Amino acid sequence: MAILSRLRTAATTSALATAAAAAVVLGAVPAHAAAQGCSGNVCIFLGGNAGGTALVQGWARNTTFIGSLTLTGPGGLNWSQTGTWTGGKGNWADYSLQNAWSGTYCVTGVSNSTGYQGTACKTLS
Repeated sequence: MAILSRLRTAATTSALATAAAAAVVLGAVPAHAAAQGCSGNVCIFLGGNAGGTALVQGWARNTTFIGSLTLTGPGGLNWSQTGTWTGGKGNWADYSLQNAWSGTYCVTGVSNSTGYQGTACKTLS
């Protein structure tokens, strides 16, 4: 399973959203499930399907913190990105998984100054 990642801000996604909407209208993107949820000060978005490409996003729910967002999942997946995470999805980490495994994926936030921020999980099938 390959992992591609990047940091995104709300201001950089307009063109991506337009392209994704066009791809859906044209039928270029296969149907897949998507789920989103929050726990504590951490949120997760999980979209895609097992065996294909999946997208995981993690962000700070309400309160900005400096620290890490860590993705864990099936097959021993454990990947972390550090930075300043702006509350209210001011920015987020993207994790793109190729040949994604079915199972539960989680994003955990840890602040350098205040510690544990929460763990949000969703299941990919």
